[in-house]
Amino acid sequence: MTTIAPAGPPAQPSPPAPRRPRTLRTVLVAVGSVALVALLALVVLQVVAGLDRGDRSRTSTVTEPFASVSIDASAADVRVEQADVDATRIVFRSGGSALRETHAVHDGELEVELRNPSWGILDLPFGSSPGAELVVQVPAGTGGAGMDVDVSTAAGGIVVAGDFRDVDVDSGAGEVRLSGSVADLEVESGAGDLTADGLRVSGEVRATSGAGDTELDLATAPTSMRVETTAGEQRILLPEGAYAITTETVMGQVSNAVGSDADATRRYVLSATMGDITVDRR
Repeated sequence: MTTIAPAGPPAQPSPPAPRRPRTLRTVLVAVGSVALVALLALVVLQVVAGLDRGDRSRTSTVTEPFASVSIDASAADVRVEQADVDATRIVFRSGGSALRETHAVHDGELEVELRNPSWGILDLPFGSSPGAELVVQVPAGTGGAGMDVDVSTAAGGIVVAGDFRDVDVDSGAGEVRLSGSVADLEVESGAGDLTADGLRVSGEVRATSGAGDTELDLATAPTSMRVETTAGEQRILLPEGAYAITTETVMGQVSNAVGSDADATRRYVLSATMGDITVDRR
């Protein structure tokens, strides 16, 4: 006798495989498409802007009288000097940049500015360029010693050469070089060396540097001086005389060949966070 087992329940169909979510994929595709279109548009606009940029270099003559010079340069090398010229001359070389030079005399002050009227992403540098340069020349021997000079740059070297009154320099990044004579001197430097070459000072010196060496060769002694550096060496050369000198460095060595006279009227404070301090005779 043959026994037939009863048939089991019918097989259940396999559940469909879960479908991958499409939301994230759709978003990524959309974002990528937008980014690609934006990149292509940026390239086109960059090319058009480059064709329209041109060379904005120029040389100007200032005939109006003024007693001070103020320079505000975004990213350029700046030089202020006394020269053999009949009238103040402003020489601007764009160096492939989009900067424009403007100047005017207001209330006895010559104001010079370097600006990009449409600064933005299109003005990021593509390729190499020599960089912008601004030179302001004032007639030598015509009252420069009574003229104040104020120079400010975000990036670029600064040179002040000549006999001026008060000099104020503010540099974000770049070398600062000084020569000639000044009354009061104030320098603030974010990054870059500060050098004074045989500078004659009749007033006070205030110098602050974030990163870079400071070397002050002083032909005449300031009435007072304070030099503060965060990272960099200090080297101060002084003429003959008595000075009350205070030095302090957190990480570095101090060498003072001049000594310190507590009764001296000329008081100098030299401080460094990281870096050596050297004081010597000229």
